[in-house]
Amino acid sequence: MEDIAVRVARKLGTDDLDRRVTARVVKSLRKDDWKPLANQVLKSLNIFYHGRQVAYILLGLWRFWLLFIPIILFALLTVWGLGAWVARDRAVNLFNGTVTNQIKLQFKDPRISNIVVSVASIEATNVLLGQIQPTITDFQRTVSNSFVQLQTNIDARIQEVDWRLKESQRIETNLQAIITDARQALHRLDEDSEFVTTATMADHDDRSAYEKLRNWANDQSFRRHEFAARVATRIQTSYYKDERPWFAIDWPASSTNRFAWNMEQVSTAWTLMNEKLANDFVRFVWGHTNLLREQRISFLRSVYLKDSHNSLQAANTAASLVSGDLGGPYNPAFTYGGLEERWLEFTATNHLFNIPTNCPTNMVYDVIPPASTNRLMILRDWGNANLVLFKLKYAPVSGSVTGLWWKAGGSVDHCSVWSTHYLNVVWGAFAGWNSNSTKCEFEYERDFSKTTVRTISVTTNALILDDSVRIPIP
Repeated sequence: MEDIAVRVARKLGTDDLDRRVTARVVKSLRKDDWKPLANQVLKSLNIFYHGRQVAYILLGLWRFWLLFIPIILFALLTVWGLGAWVARDRAVNLFNGTVTNQIKLQFKDPRISNIVVSVASIEATNVLLGQIQPTITDFQRTVSNSFVQLQTNIDARIQEVDWRLKESQRIETNLQAIITDARQALHRLDEDSEFVTTATMADHDDRSAYEKLRNWANDQSFRRHEFAARVATRIQTSYYKDERPWFAIDWPASSTNRFAWNMEQVSTAWTLMNEKLANDFVRFVWGHTNLLREQRISFLRSVYLKDSHNSLQAANTAASLVSGDLGGPYNPAFTYGGLEERWLEFTATNHLFNIPTNCPTNMVYDVIPPASTNRLMILRDWGNANLVLFKLKYAPVSGSVTGLWWKAGGSVDHCSVWSTHYLNVVWGAFAGWNSNSTKCEFEYERDFSKTTVRTISVTTNALILDDSVRIPIP
């Protein structure tokens, strides 16, 4: 079989017939014949010898070169490409390794490390911003649009609220104006009501109401001051020669004789009277014969000047009776100026002592009224008691001075006085002294041998006479 194969191989390259024979032999072989044939051929082949033979044969074929040259070129190109790729890969790896080592060495330097960290941070931030910037931009756009819409809505609501506020303020202003007008109208109504009530009460014997009318009449700011003056004048005129009826006091039957009352009992009974009985009580006191004239006038003065128990009629009756007795002017009613001037004249001349008809010519009755501040001086004020110095009109005979004192609304009492044994000076101690309403009168014999009236001055603890004699003050 080996010889056959050799022979067949030799004949294949030289003779066309051989090729046809070979083709026929190949065709005639079954599929199962090829496997043992191939095994036998492979076993009989000498790699070096047969390979060289095959090479010689192939090199002698032009078809082989036509196919082999492109294959060689392709292989060279492939090898060159693979070599270049491998070289480049090795160069890249070598470069990367070198650069990596250099970077590692450089990274060990803190300055480079910090720079790299900073740059990396910046790059990371840029990368992060680059990735999230669109989202941020969209979000900002959405927020901006929402804010614009919200601002528009808020502006609209603010305008609406502002309009409603202005409208409410306008309504409030109108309401305030209405309320103010109503309050003013109510205030005027209250004033008119008070005015009518006061005028009615004043016309029905209410003294405080009449005095309020007088105050209104003098108050130019009072809206009804002209009417107040007119009403007060008519009421005042109506009391001229008053003939109004009054309530009479129903005196209880008792063991006390009211006509024998002293001034203290009269004052106590007066505090128990009401305004309806005040007028009758004034008439009772005036007809009281057990009281001194000055006491009766003093009581009536306190009624018309201070306390008439709020009765106009009682005040008018008291003033009318005093005017008739003293001869002082009293017209129109409730005007007491002229009457008081006449009272001051009366107190300066009216005596507390009962002067006998056969009085000796050297007997002096020296009245010191409350207004005579140049003739009396309070040396000591002990609260309820006072030490008072008096300067008599003339020099008295030593031991002849006696005194009476009277305070408005009270009884006439004797006062204990002590002479300084120096011309016209005496002093006394008084309980309940009142400089405005206390009147004193001294009875003494005049010493015509001493005609000079000495001057008096007072220091903290001494009385100085004629700027020379000092008398200690206790």
